[in-house]
Amino acid sequence: MAYFTPGQLLKRGQYEIIDTLGQGGFGITYLAQDHKRKKQVAIKSLNVSFLKQRYRDKYGNTEDFGEFLAQEQDKFNTEAMVLATFDHPHIVKVYPELFQENGLSCMVMEYVKGKNLEQYLYANGVFSESAGLEIIKGIGEALSYIHSRNYLHRDIKPANILLRESDNKAILIDFGLAREVNFAELMSLTNAKTPVFAPPEQFENRSNFTPALDIYALAATLYVIIAVHEPPFIP
Repeated sequence: MAYFTPGQLLKRGQYEIIDTLGQGGFGITYLAQDHKRKKQVAIKSLNVSFLKQRYRDKYGNTEDFGEFLAQEQDKFNTEAMVLATFDHPHIVKVYPELFQENGLSCMVMEYVKGKNLEQYLYANGVFSESAGLEIIKGIGEALSYIHSRNYLHRDIKPANILLRESDNKAILIDFGLAREVNFAELMSLTNAKTPVFAPPEQFENRSNFTPALDIYALAATLYVIIAVHEPPFIP
């Protein structure tokens, strides 16, 4: 359920919510008008409803949910601050601006108009070999940049790659930099399609992941581009 609604003003009127762009397990992204910059932006916040349900499923109540939410907000804030330092043509631009609205942290990003790769494949089918390789090349360059800064994306999949409408350039979105998710819970917490893009070691409860995690997921994404169906699930 969306936390902000169309017409709602945020940050003392600077931002006006236009619509909900999408929501996943952890976050909700909104389209908003930035009255200061005179352009549209994307604003992301935590998905409170999902997190509360996750907490209830795990503990049977929501007695200490406030403390849990505060911890998740700290992780979200850390992610926003890291992403704001990134500057790459194939990575969505996050502005160095983090604000709170009704107790909820909000991250402000450039609005990239277009479809994600999953939506495009569903509507149009397979890419040409050259177009598919161009997408993988661009995202590979983005990952090389991220890895050189000692970070991982952690959630490479077609739904997290936007194809910009103006030039069809692939843009990487929705990082999991600050998330520590027990993969034993992942099947019930997120879209069931996600695990097929994860290497077997990511299903182990460990934190010493390497860039190979992202490269595996990128290769699985290439498989989808070529075959127009998901790779086999190997737990």
